[in-house]
Amino acid sequence: MGGGPIGSELAQAFSRLGAKVYVVASKLMPKEDKGVREVMEKVFANEGIEVVGGRASDAQMKGNKVIVTTDTGKTVEVDHLLVSAGRRPNVESLRLENAKVKYNTKGIMVDGRL
Repeated sequence: MGGGPIGSELAQAFSRLGAKVYVVASKLMPKEDKGVREVMEKVFANEGIEVVGGRASDAQMKGNKVIVTTDTGKTVEVDHLLVSAGRRPNVESLRLENAKVKYNTKGIMVDGRL
């Protein structure tokens, strides 16, 4: 699950190692330009990686399989599930205001010299 750069890189690595890979993502490489996405979709198709559109809304075990369902109603049955859903900074718990460190929802704010 996850079509960002890390999920895409791992998908390609596992595919090249012989696994059948499905990428469950609403958009492959969502922060990249449209041209990058189009190239990656072609590369993945040529390498046998199937992009399943939609966000994962449910994942359940059924015997030794994992059934992933997307918010578009598509399902995929797999042996293993790798989640690469991105990350967000957790700066609120650090009490940075006590050290007069400026931050926002994207993380610690820095100047040109970091």
